[in-house]
Amino acid sequence: MDVYYDNGGNFIGTAHIYHDRQQEQWLSESMASRKNGDHIGLATKYTNALATDLKEIRASYVGRGTKSMRLSLERSLINVQNSSVDLFYVHYWDSRTSISELMHALNDLVSSGKVNRGISDASPWVVTKANPYARDHGLRQFVVYQGMKYGASYLHWYRQE
Repeated sequence: MDVYYDNGGNFIGTAHIYHDRQQEQWLSESMASRKNGDHIGLATKYTNALATDLKEIRASYVGRGTKSMRLSLERSLINVQNSSVDLFYVHYWDSRTSISELMHALNDLVSSGKVNRGISDASPWVVTKANPYARDHGLRQFVVYQGMKYGASYLHWYRQE
């Protein structure tokens, strides 16, 4: 991390599920020990509960629903020892959560000052539905799209649901 920062690196992406759930904490500890946390932007992601979450899974804590999003962000904020993150990605698309629920929940988090929002590893059609919905309802849109590689072999992802 020192080499990255010393050479101008100023933004780091992570997720609470990376490296056996420890990467957010490692990054936070590293930035605290180097006293450079105010100079580095931090992105994190939230995703479905995984098999490794079995001890923690609670009712309504699946998918991209409002409760799952809120609990994931709360855990990440504890891990990074901060009251906000610069970018909060929706990681992978979950068709069980409606676009309206997702965008309203994200908007609430943005309004609270805890996050800015993005989406990663979702097909482009999700963004083409979500951003107009947000715009039409006075909500904030996705500001970052970190897409998968969408070549001919991924055309099945483009289908409308």
